[in-house]
Amino acid sequence: MPKAPTWPLLLVIILPSCLFGCLGRHRHLEDVVYQPCLTGPVPRSRLASADETYRLMRRELDRANRATPAMRAHLLGLLPTLFPGDSREDPPRRCDLEYIESASAEILEQKPVVYSRLLLARVDAIHPFGLLGVVEPHVSFLRMLLELPESELTEYRLMPGEMGPPPPKSHLRYRVLSQLAWGWLMDNSKGASSLVVDRLKTSRDDNELVLLDHASEWVVSREFLPSEKEEGQALVRSWLPDLHARLSGPATPISLEIVLQRIALIGGFDEHPSLGRPIRDLLQDVLRANGEMPITRGIDGAAQDLATIAYESLAWMDRACRSGGCLSPATVFPLRESVGRKVWGRRFLPELPAAEFPEAERRTRVRELEAEFAQLQSWKLRCHVMKELAEHAVHDDAERLFKLVTEPIFIHGKIVSSMETFCRIQVAASFAVVSEDLRVALLLRFFKATREDIVDPPQASGDPWAEADSAAPYYMVGHTAASVLWDNLDWIERHPSLRDWLATVSKENHGVPSSNGRSPIVPNPTLGRLLMFHLSKDPAAEPEVGRSILRAWMETMRAKIGNPDRRKPYEDHVVQIMTLGMFAAQYGMRDEVQAFFDEIEPIRQPAPEGSMITAFSSGYPEPLGLASYLMRRNSGPARAPSSPR
Repeated sequence: MPKAPTWPLLLVIILPSCLFGCLGRHRHLEDVVYQPCLTGPVPRSRLASADETYRLMRRELDRANRATPAMRAHLLGLLPTLFPGDSREDPPRRCDLEYIESASAEILEQKPVVYSRLLLARVDAIHPFGLLGVVEPHVSFLRMLLELPESELTEYRLMPGEMGPPPPKSHLRYRVLSQLAWGWLMDNSKGASSLVVDRLKTSRDDNELVLLDHASEWVVSREFLPSEKEEGQALVRSWLPDLHARLSGPATPISLEIVLQRIALIGGFDEHPSLGRPIRDLLQDVLRANGEMPITRGIDGAAQDLATIAYESLAWMDRACRSGGCLSPATVFPLRESVGRKVWGRRFLPELPAAEFPEAERRTRVRELEAEFAQLQSWKLRCHVMKELAEHAVHDDAERLFKLVTEPIFIHGKIVSSMETFCRIQVAASFAVVSEDLRVALLLRFFKATREDIVDPPQASGDPWAEADSAAPYYMVGHTAASVLWDNLDWIERHPSLRDWLATVSKENHGVPSSNGRSPIVPNPTLGRLLMFHLSKDPAAEPEVGRSILRAWMETMRAKIGNPDRRKPYEDHVVQIMTLGMFAAQYGMRDEVQAFFDEIEPIRQPAPEGSMITAFSSGYPEPLGLASYLMRRNSGPARAPSSPR
């Protein structure tokens, strides 16, 4: 849903005028004053941590320059993660500028430009969050690639070891757009914002449009800025006929995703004289059909996701969600299996061809990494090395490396609560060549840890690196475990021990905890995955387990919501109430759950006249209307939400 934008930091980045546009097709960075970083002697600074980072970065660069083509692409793609953030030198060392210049020169020297894994690695490497001080050179580099005619680009050239079909030329354009279309970059670069907004208005390519969802939200959110509101209004006005056409058009996952993105944003335009009524009519049409429209046919879960997001957007129009923002099951537990939830807005980008490095090269890489691991002091650099060890571990050596990563997590059987520990558990979970049972067992140790099972990291007196690995709050152990499970939800179906623990703790804490008994900061989709498993035809599914979880939630909420001292009785239970609405009918509990909703129903304000939203409470989003709607929708003939009582 659109929210009032967080005002950007008043950060002014002063760059020499020669930088702006300097990475066009014929200009470079020769006029920029900075000390070399990637060439010449290994840099030295006033900070020991920066010096160690420089040394590792240069060793990795040397390895890249003598590696096989696929390994070189891999290492050069990782190199910017090793650029020191602060060397406190004057003039500064700008590894980022030098990296962009090197990449630009290498690309421009080729006629035509060679389209390969190396080129895509270069694009991925210069993510804007890592280049705070070089916004315009970064944008110019990406613009150069975006505007490169396909006739000047070779077909994708598979490197030795790459398998699978090569990606089309359009993949480069999509990858570049996914980099440009971020609110942070658009806020800080007029070049990026104008380029992306123009693309958003003119593109007819669904693959582009779905990657521009961040840009759509950026433009629409600026409705709250008087000087920018006309642009958002014009964009939404152009969406309305397209939305009608898509809703009655063919059902494809990518078209559906575009519809969901846009419906989630249009509710903020209720007061606009020429937009409010058409938007309301469109949303009510979706709700009358309960999401059962041509665009959702044949896509599992799509109709419910469409209906709940439309309900959410209409609630926004009716002020039901203005104070805190709506939160719907469609975003917490998306049902449409065909849509992956990957980061960086790249859900629909085709994957790169798989690359299999020769075993001898992987063993050499592991030996080099182990030598680095033995001497590095910074936990951040050790984390970098551990990720690479997991990436290149050979099967017959995997368990040894797994122990190398995981054994330091514990001191006398207790978990060390530190940033390095959190890196280690995430790396351990990614060891694909290690038994999944070992990884799940380690995850459960994190989940089951009590306060007494967690200790601070030891810090030797005078240790210059102690500050870099200071103790993290003990409850971050559970947060990190929840994050790991979120990335591996399929473990729930395959591991009974994990399901049993999730069911037990769900009943005890009215939700899957991410912090040893504390409520999750971000709702975790593990709940939905667990409940869906016990509704499945899997021989291990036990519907009674799901029913017991839902009943335990209701008992917990009865006690807490009935407390007269609670000013916002639903604040801790929005996700649980909506989950009850999603699953009650499927578990045969519709009447039981509806009676519970009637029992806890607060004093409700009437919805605006003519609204299809049943009711809402003041001060906080009201989940009962949506939850009741979902129960009706999931049990029997489709019906629109009832009128306010």
